[in-house]
Amino acid sequence: MHRQNTDPTLKWLLNERAALVGRIARLQESAAAAQAPAERAQRRAEELAALVAALTANQQAAVEELAALDVVLAASYPAVNPAAGGVVRATTGKYGHRGALREFLLSQLRRVAPKSVGTGALARLALAEFNLRPLTERERTNFRKQLRIQLRKEAAVVEELPVPGQSGAVQWRWRAQPSFGDIARELNRGQDAYAIGPEVGCQRTGSPPG
Repeated sequence: MHRQNTDPTLKWLLNERAALVGRIARLQESAAAAQAPAERAQRRAEELAALVAALTANQQAAVEELAALDVVLAASYPAVNPAAGGVVRATTGKYGHRGALREFLLSQLRRVAPKSVGTGALARLALAEFNLRPLTERERTNFRKQLRIQLRKEAAVVEELPVPGQSGAVQWRWRAQPSFGDIARELNRGQDAYAIGPEVGCQRTGSPPG
C-alpha cells in the first residue's frame, strides 16, 4: 500500500496552528486567574479614592465647623479669645497601646462622615498606620474580624450597614451628632438659650449658674 507523504509546508502550518491554539488557551487561563485579583484591586483603589475625596471635603467642613464654633464662643463668652485653647493634635500612639486601635478607627469614621467605609478599607488604613505586615490571608482575615468586633462594641456611635448584593459584607458609618453649625443657627434664630446647655444659657441671660 502506497503511503502518501504529508507536504512539509502543510505539516509546519498545522503545527504552528496547534501551538497558537495552545498559547491562546494558556493566555485565557492566565487572564481568568488574574481577573478576580484585578477586580479586587480596582475595588480597593475606588474605596481609597473615595476616602481621599471624603477627607478633602471634610477638611473644608472642619474649617466651616471651626467658624461656627467661634460664633458660639463669641455669643456665649464674648470676652474670651477663641484661640486661647491653643491647638490639640490627637495621636493614637503605637498599635498595642490600650485603646489606640479603637481611637484610630473612630477617628477615621469621624473624618469621612457621613460617608460609610468598608471593613477592608479600614483594615488597610490601620495596617499602614501601625506599620503592620500580615503575611498570610488567614492573618488578614483575623485582623478584619478583630476590627469588626471592635467596631460593634461602639454601636452607640457607629452604624453597621449591610452592603447590598454582597453576602456578609458590611460598611461602617459614624452616627450623626449635632454640629456647632447647628448650635450657631439655633443662636441666630434666637431660640431658647438652654437648647445649647444651661451654662451657655446663663451667659446669654446673665443669670447665675444654678
